[in-house]
Amino acid sequence: MRLSEELILACDEHGNPDGVVEKNDAHVPPGVWHFAVSVCVIDPGGRHLVQRRSGGKYHFGGLLSNSSCTHQRLGERVTDAALRCLNHELGIDAVESLCLTSTFSYEATDPVSGLCEREFDSVLVARGVDRRAIAPNLREVDEVMWLEAEELHRMRQHQPHRLTPWFAYILDALAKPSRSKD
Repeated sequence: MRLSEELILACDEHGNPDGVVEKNDAHVPPGVWHFAVSVCVIDPGGRHLVQRRSGGKYHFGGLLSNSSCTHQRLGERVTDAALRCLNHELGIDAVESLCLTSTFSYEATDPVSGLCEREFDSVLVARGVDRRAIAPNLREVDEVMWLEAEELHRMRQHQPHRLTPWFAYILDALAKPSRSKD
């Protein structure tokens, strides 16, 4: 199964660049470490915009996840990848602020497809999104919802099987005291 002919940035588990790899090759076991970008849209009340990934996705379909996620492409800045993904998956083309909050690396295998992730993920928080502008791409997203952080943390603790593996890591990272944005 060919996922795409898209070239994405390869790296090691510490985020050191290591060339490029075809997206398909990065996800076929044993997988190749690569860069990922995850965006969490959070409203002024602290609610997270969460998506249920399309059941037709090549891996981890039907699970709840952060607002949007993608792979960083050759020559693309992390923030540009985040904005590209927000637009592609959710129709969002403007945010008031976009801030890198953390990075982490993880490995996971989808029990359904057998495809894997070996990602060094950059997590960005987007604020100031017009709720009326959200228009999910139904090839990517089955549903969107706004959930309280406490509800997500309970789900992380008691129903982790409902979440994408990277979303569980993101929730853990966001629960830590935030570092200075200066």
